[in-house]
Amino acid sequence: MTLKRLAPDPDASLNPAQLEEYVKTIRLVESYMGTNIKAPTDDEIFTRKSLQKCLVAAVLIKKGETIKEEMIVAKRTGGKGISPLFYNDLIGKKAVRNFNKNEIIER
Repeated sequence: MTLKRLAPDPDASLNPAQLEEYVKTIRLVESYMGTNIKAPTDDEIFTRKSLQKCLVAAVLIKKGETIKEEMIVAKRTGGKGISPLFYNDLIGKKAVRNFNKNEIIER
């Protein structure tokens, strides 16, 4: 920075107004760059929920009936229900209540 244009290298120096504008531009570019924290946006969270599959009764399941592989299926439910990651946890368990065909299985 220089206050006089008679500095040794005036073309490479900025006066106070130019320096102020330079710093503002740097701050603006920094804001464009965002942060190093990666997180989904609200839209991405909404889309994920709407596309997320959960477990659904493939057939009528009666209370007390042992759940078999062919009785449950994963479908898009808007994020409601049990994740297919827990599919094997349900197999062999007894149904705690009746589930109609295509009904979301919840704990």
